[in-house]
Amino acid sequence: MALLVIVGFSATLTNVDKNGPTFSPYDEWVYYDYITKVPTEGFVRQGETIGEAGLEAMACNGDTFGPRGEPCTGPTGTYDTPSVYPQQGLTTADLYTPAYFAPTWAVAKVIQFVTGVSLLTAARAVGSLWLVAGLIMLYLLCREFKLSKRLTLGLGLGVIGLVSTHYAFSYISTDAPSLVAGATVAFLGARFVKSGRFGGWLVAASVIGTLLKVTNIFAVGLVVIMLVIYAIVRRRAPVNDSIPRSRTMIKWALIAAVSSAVAQGIWLLIRRATRVGDGPDQGLSGNVTPHGLAANVFVFFFPRDGISGVSPIPTLLTAPFIVLVMVGIFGWFISTRGWTLNRAWAIATAVAFTVFAPLLALSMQVVLGTGAPVSPRYGQPLAPMSVVAVGMLVRNNLSEWLILAYGAGLSVLALFCQIG
Repeated sequence: MALLVIVGFSATLTNVDKNGPTFSPYDEWVYYDYITKVPTEGFVRQGETIGEAGLEAMACNGDTFGPRGEPCTGPTGTYDTPSVYPQQGLTTADLYTPAYFAPTWAVAKVIQFVTGVSLLTAARAVGSLWLVAGLIMLYLLCREFKLSKRLTLGLGLGVIGLVSTHYAFSYISTDAPSLVAGATVAFLGARFVKSGRFGGWLVAASVIGTLLKVTNIFAVGLVVIMLVIYAIVRRRAPVNDSIPRSRTMIKWALIAAVSSAVAQGIWLLIRRATRVGDGPDQGLSGNVTPHGLAANVFVFFFPRDGISGVSPIPTLLTAPFIVLVMVGIFGWFISTRGWTLNRAWAIATAVAFTVFAPLLALSMQVVLGTGAPVSPRYGQPLAPMSVVAVGMLVRNNLSEWLILAYGAGLSVLALFCQIG
């Protein structure tokens, strides 16, 4: 675990230093604006314009597409025409609670005070802490499934080296909490189903994870499906003092699911009550079609959308990891025999990766009234169980050493190469 933490921490901070002031193409501009407003507003409102700090940063440093908006006149210039900026200068971060942004701002201010770096750099550096927390919980989750330390290390190093990890943790990104949220919910689900304890902790983690980012509810959904399947399997099984009864599993599964949904519902009510205008026109149009739903079945198997700013070499080198994930998920589903706990996990993982994206597309059609693309990064809360799925198929020492070597190579790539 210690090596994973050291490598993850070092890789993230190294990439933060390499990134420069240019924004990530994944909405970092509006996330930075959110962080600058935490001490004065608490959270951003729907229809709110980007603040002057964000406008200056976009005008002078820009994102993947270059500087945009008003001419850059430096830190002392005036930036007061939001309408000429992307998205009409309106925030799109109002969908998010302050659960991620507030602690990120607080820790960033400490880093800024100690090091003297800019708020943007300090907030990005906080991503290293989110990654370390996620790696620790991922390690504990893998050990819960009795994966060897060598295999767990190799898989963890592989995660560190992914392009998706680079963008989630070395920039300001709401994807940063997804690894720790997904791994924690899965870990507590595994402990609960074996012992009957930790039900309350499972509910708490589910609610907090959902408030950090709504798509983290996918991890909750995976665990809920596992609990329901295993409860059905064990409904006629003899009583075991350590394994909870079927009705107990169903009860806690429902509590976790309903509590998470209610928490997000309350936030949406707050968002509606505090809105100051309409959100920006993001060019979404059209309706969900059967073909579109079918295309979404495999979208969560690909960690990140393709963008022009990524070097083709890291993309090619990390492609085998995607293959490992696909083989792991479907292989675990097909190879597991009997109606055991592992079978319940395998089914739940396969269902989550193939069904949740189409369901999200349908949900956005209902809520937004129009079709919207489902990004592969929305599936990041499911990533911990994809790692477990790969590990559950490994049967010999040679495979473990090969995965360790591959993971070590990817982590070295993350440490010493410019990814984005």
